[in-house]
Amino acid sequence: MGHGWDQNTWGGDWPGVAELDAQIPDNPVYLTAKILACCLVEILAALRLAGITASTPDPAMETHPARCAGAPTGILFESCLRMVETAIPEPGSEALAKSFQQLIPQLWRMGLTGVHDFDGRALFWLCSSCILGGWLLICECLKSIPHEFLPQAGHWVYPVGFGDDFLRVGSVKAVCRWGALGTHTGAMTASYVDEPENRGILL
Repeated sequence: MGHGWDQNTWGGDWPGVAELDAQIPDNPVYLTAKILACCLVEILAALRLAGITASTPDPAMETHPARCAGAPTGILFESCLRMVETAIPEPGSEALAKSFQQLIPQLWRMGLTGVHDFDGRALFWLCSSCILGGWLLICECLKSIPHEFLPQAGHWVYPVGFGDDFLRVGSVKAVCRWGALGTHTGAMTASYVDEPENRGILL
């Protein structure tokens, strides 16, 4: 897994999927772009694990030249990213706790004393455990509930009014995405100049 590539720094050319497959043919690779609206995946292994084939329907009816419907290119956009992410194993509780402990000193160095968290159940319970263990050493973690977890939230979130100076339950997060300009997935009222058939994606 990796993050941060930007096709604009390569003259606007998309990453070399064929070259990636040639170098790493048997290992799943998932590389998100700088703007998090698209990713580059290793076709043979990563797409196979995600169950994406040439006949996979495009979940958002995405009319972009490099889409996940049709012949897979290794470049996926917007909601197609979620199709791959579901195949990535979730970290175990010990790995998650270790990452969290490594993160807190980085927050201190940036002068941050509180954070907003939009992750799922695992991180909520981790924060609770950290408080009980006495090592959640930031002033406040405001836990917001992603809308996709709302039906289950009543079973794993404490009652209304739960919270203290270290951990509080906040809002519900729901997002309407208009895509991104850098990948030409941003929803527009007119077509992109260099892509006459593309008006972006509204999710």
